[in-house]
Amino acid sequence: MERFWKQKEKPSSLRPLEGPDPFSDAGQGHLSANDSRALPSENFHPSGRRRHTTEPVIRHAAQYNLSVPEYSRRPPSRHESLEPSAAPAYSSETTYIAPSPLSINPLGLTMVYSFRDPVIDLVFVHGLGGTSVGTWSWNRDPVNFWPPWLGNDRDLSRSRIFTFGYDAGLTSGSSGLGILDFAKDLLFRMKTYSSGLGDQMEVGFGRTPGLLWQAFILGKHDSQFSDMISNVGGVVFLGTPHKGTHLAQTLNSILRVTPLGNAKQYVTELERNSGSIQDINEQFRNMCSDIHLVSFYESLKTNFGAGIKRLVVEKESGILDYPGETSSSLMADHHGMVKFEHPLDTNFINVTNVLKWLMKKVASPMYTISDPLANLTLVDATSTADTNFAENPSESEFDRLQKILGITDNIEEDNDYFTERIMQGSCQWLLRRKGVTEWLSTSPGSSQILWVTGPPGSGKSVLSSFVISLLRSRLSVDSCQHHFFLGGHRQKRTTSYLLRSIAFQAAVSFPYFGAQLIDLHKATDITFEQQKVSFIWEKIFEGLLFRISNLPTMFWVIDGLDEAESPNDFLKLLCKARSTVKLNIMLVSRATKDLSNDIAQLLPSILHETVAASDTAKDIREYVSSAIERIFPSEFRRDEIVQDVVAKASGSFLWVKLALEKLKDNWYTEDDIRKALNELPIGMEPLYERMMENISQQPEKMRIMALRILTWVTCAFVPLGVADLEAALKPEFSGFVNLGRTAEEICGQFVLVTKSKITLVHHTARQFLLRKSSDPLGTPEKENHLHAALVCMQFLSDASMWRQVFSSIQLSRQSRHSTQGAVVYKKHPFLLYSLSYWAYHVSQASVSSNEFLDDVLEFLEQHCLLWINGVVLTGDLRVLIRAAQHLKTFVKRRTPKASTGLPLSLTMARDPELRQWANDIIRIGARFGSNLLENPSSIHKYVIPFCPKDTIIARTFGPSHQLQSTFSVSGIASANWDDCLARLSIGEGRVASQLLCKDTILITLIATGGVMVVFRAETLEEVRRISHGEYVMQICSSKTSNLVATAGFKTIRIWDITKGVELQRFSKERHHHTKALAFGEIDAELYVAFDDGDVKCFDIQSGKEKWQFSATERESQNYSCARFMAFSPDRSKIVSIFRSRPSVLWHIQPSAEIYIPPRKCVLAEDRLRSAAQGDAFNNPELALWHPVTNHLLILYEDTIGNRGAGTLLVKSSGWILTPYTHLLYM
Repeated sequence: MERFWKQKEKPSSLRPLEGPDPFSDAGQGHLSANDSRALPSENFHPSGRRRHTTEPVIRHAAQYNLSVPEYSRRPPSRHESLEPSAAPAYSSETTYIAPSPLSINPLGLTMVYSFRDPVIDLVFVHGLGGTSVGTWSWNRDPVNFWPPWLGNDRDLSRSRIFTFGYDAGLTSGSSGLGILDFAKDLLFRMKTYSSGLGDQMEVGFGRTPGLLWQAFILGKHDSQFSDMISNVGGVVFLGTPHKGTHLAQTLNSILRVTPLGNAKQYVTELERNSGSIQDINEQFRNMCSDIHLVSFYESLKTNFGAGIKRLVVEKESGILDYPGETSSSLMADHHGMVKFEHPLDTNFINVTNVLKWLMKKVASPMYTISDPLANLTLVDATSTADTNFAENPSESEFDRLQKILGITDNIEEDNDYFTERIMQGSCQWLLRRKGVTEWLSTSPGSSQILWVTGPPGSGKSVLSSFVISLLRSRLSVDSCQHHFFLGGHRQKRTTSYLLRSIAFQAAVSFPYFGAQLIDLHKATDITFEQQKVSFIWEKIFEGLLFRISNLPTMFWVIDGLDEAESPNDFLKLLCKARSTVKLNIMLVSRATKDLSNDIAQLLPSILHETVAASDTAKDIREYVSSAIERIFPSEFRRDEIVQDVVAKASGSFLWVKLALEKLKDNWYTEDDIRKALNELPIGMEPLYERMMENISQQPEKMRIMALRILTWVTCAFVPLGVADLEAALKPEFSGFVNLGRTAEEICGQFVLVTKSKITLVHHTARQFLLRKSSDPLGTPEKENHLHAALVCMQFLSDASMWRQVFSSIQLSRQSRHSTQGAVVYKKHPFLLYSLSYWAYHVSQASVSSNEFLDDVLEFLEQHCLLWINGVVLTGDLRVLIRAAQHLKTFVKRRTPKASTGLPLSLTMARDPELRQWANDIIRIGARFGSNLLENPSSIHKYVIPFCPKDTIIARTFGPSHQLQSTFSVSGIASANWDDCLARLSIGEGRVASQLLCKDTILITLIATGGVMVVFRAETLEEVRRISHGEYVMQICSSKTSNLVATAGFKTIRIWDITKGVELQRFSKERHHHTKALAFGEIDAELYVAFDDGDVKCFDIQSGKEKWQFSATERESQNYSCARFMAFSPDRSKIVSIFRSRPSVLWHIQPSAEIYIPPRKCVLAEDRLRSAAQGDAFNNPELALWHPVTNHLLILYEDTIGNRGAGTLLVKSSGWILTPYTHLLYM
């Protein structure tokens, strides 16, 4: 691990870089911008030119003892790197410069970081009363000077970083100049900088309002500066009062009466809405269309002493309100906006992300596609069309990616929660593990998978966040994607959400990949939230991400794999992953029996590290010591208490946390302390039992309230907000002063409140509570869901109120007040949850109660249309489909569970009604979804008349209903829903010879004319027609890209089906008919089988034949040509079907030097046939491969009745099916 970090040093130590430095000799002082002295060591520029004496540099090579991680606050030395070729930032092309004690805050332009061949310049300009180094340093200590930290980031490494200092102090000796003078000085310094400042794109960091704008305006109008100014690509403002500040006038008043102070011109210019500021802003507004603007504003008040706290720059003044401006808050006061304690500071990470976002806008593209099919895949790598995400990422693209991938939650929320719990100096033991060291390597080589296991509550999630922070601080924020499986969030427990979350993070980190996802959506209308896991993996990862070359090593951290809904699904994907990108994956979980067996079988070469109690002992001791210091006001018995708690912890942070909570209120007397320590049970199970006892000892009302809260926390589909839970508890409990605090106090430490969400303290607590369901204080799961379903339905049953609410939401949408809907949902908490998940709770509820079924049916009969109205207003019609599926699940669960006390016909008399409601809800969404989205309230009067009269929804809300429609529809042929959703016309007299379904499109082939008619599968609208130009015999599609191949008599052609463009064409011998087509694994090859038995593989890019295989038996010279052929899904086999012969299966082995005979599929009745009779009585017609299992289905021509299922026998001479059957399953 020597290459990953250096030794610890004292926090305040400043030392020269290790080894000789071409820019400075050891011991030489700093040259300020106004110093005309020349030092020989400073006379050379990185490019080889001599450096001007007015070009100072600040040597920055300080090393720090930061525990999380200990090396992250310093820039690396020039001879230190992750890997020799990993990142330019860590090579000898990089120069870091540290502040010299001779001039710690130099005036003028000063370079603090340089790359030999930079692609961008960053210029930091301080504000009023600031300095060139102190402004950007935590506690104004130059040791904490953060701009050079940016060089640690792989994406920002190819830059030069400058500070600009000017005399804007507040003392009497300070300059009397104004903003105009400072702006002229900045332009002059940039112009006269010898190394070509302005030759590449520039991004400015501003703190003073008007200074950068004034410089820009002057430069634009002056020919000697205009070329340089034209390269300014973006500006980032950090707490800048664009419209001035009310404190400026106060400050000048103070300066006038101070003995050593005078009113300053530049302070006067900063007064609220001053003429200078307004004039500069108005001029710049008309000149900034080509500049990307980002404004950060403060969210915390600044402490002025004497209990006075105020915002120095209000939000209104902190943003420009210019078109295209991006603005956001930082969790900091005015001083903290520009001072970061370490690289793991959330504010520093936010600023870094924005800077990288800007850099990818204004600098040249960083990533390219090396796939040989780059110009044949969905997105043409050489084309600039539809790739505006890479060139112009904006909030709309961010939102679009969220919608495409179905990501609604804050991706970083879970990681932030655990990151906040990393203590200084903790988790360092993990970096000494051999497996971790090997996994962290970015050197070229194969991908690595690391499995870290530990017992429950041992701090595994904090370890995951530590690794994420380590990678992001040492490599770049973009280097690591993560996912936390959470037991209380059912959606996040799915493999689908894991993949979509990883894809979203990668799309934000790598804009080219993000552009590809958006282009894929534009071309196909594919969204991924409801897609199968295999489809997501093939389309997004195999089809796009894994084909991008020149990406750095990608690290995935997957925490809580044992809590996933189906860990095996994800492991199966990993075992077959093939990527041009090096992909290192860390899996963190408990070592459960099932998971251990799956990993041993699917990933036998995995790296494995375990978390033992001895590993975390030091961290636990530090955690306990820190907590005890806060709990106990004096040092009395602290060491003894720490020792006692640590001894009982057995490596469990969770146990320690809960135990310390109990000690917190028992420190008043020595007896209290001793009693509390003695009563602490050892182990999580006894501790949970003790917590349950504490709940039971409360007054009855508090006890019932606690159980109700635990009911919702354990069974909610997603974690409820405090306001949602408060609404759910009404009317049984109401009038809470602070429900979050109440829940934490009365629920025996089982729940905690984080960011206004109420969750269980740990997933093991949920398992404990559900396991204790039979106890008086237990929470029976099915009864919990029944209660939740009834509460949700009751909540949605206030028809008069919800009609008014939904009407207001629809009116706001029509008037384009898009935020009004969000305001309404915030005003009515629990509404979104009830609309979305009431049916889920029904599906999980107890099925023994017929009364509950009656309640569900009554809700649908009274309020189904109102519920549909509310769901449509959310814009997500998939809620209807999911709800219908949940209702069907409930009916299915009731079938074997019907009460035995009454005849089955009576107990299940109303079950078919619920099934009918489920079917009608699905049909409503499918038939009228687009109409409802356009006018959600139309469900009440305009949709029902179009429903068949015998459907339950038509009978319930038909002519006799109080909201009956003002019109009726006649001529609907069917009284019930039929299975035909639509009829497609391909033209009069035309016959479709083949149908092909691909993703979201449907292709019909008119063989005689060689025409493909392309329809959208969802809307069934015709998109385009593509003509091959001759009779087409075969058609096939690729798995991961949008390629389609068609084979005619003379040619085989490759198409991009989404654009209707031909990408490649092969000539073929006309007398050989094509019998089968298949694309290769990465769609770079096309497999073609001809009727004479030849199988050929073509390189699609070049059109050249790569290899040939003969699927012809040596004794088959008298046989006719194959009538049908089919490749297996993995293209390793091909089956040939002949008339009057058994089906023949070949293993395709083009490199085999000896003849390997095929295997024959022989029916038992044909085993004894003579040569004169032929090989087969029943002719095989078609063969179909199972897409997942590789099983083979063969259809025969026989007319024999069904004789039962056949059994496949494998013998040396071939495969036999017995007894008689017309379908062979292999």
